Amino acid sequence: MIEKGDLVDALLEAMARPATFCVSGLIAPGEVAEVTGAELEVEIQDSSTPLLVDVYARWCGPCQLMAPEIAKAAATLGAKARVCKLDSDLEPELSSRFAIGGLPTVLLFRDAKEVRRVEGAVMAADLVNLVEDELAAATF
Repeated sequence: MIEKGDLVDALLEAMARPATFCVSGLIAPGEVAEVTGAELEVEIQDSSTPLLVDVYARWCGPCQLMAPEIAKAAATLGAKARVCKLDSDLEPELSSRFAIGGLPTVLLFRDAKEVRRVEGAVMAADLVNLVEDELAAATF
């Protein structure tokens, strides 16, 4: 049987993980978080890990097809990268600022700068490679 104190400690530790993984506390390792423009701005400034952003729209067929792929990529990457989604229809100013021309568009940020971009639906393995290639390039 689990002691009450042990259970409380485990729950507190689990709740603290997202807060230590990212500045906003919204993105958990291995998961995809839906973010607002303001939340994305905060996450971009956090240089602790790369930030993979899926810019999409709910009406976009290729975006819907890519949703499970971004989830698989997030699960594979775990704590190597933060993964989030931004609805371009809800954040038109930010979409314009990032020059989003087609959907879906995946942006990779490192040290508060966009370092890679892919337009169109992408498979999970390609997303993982995108992040891992950037991590490898940053170590030299």
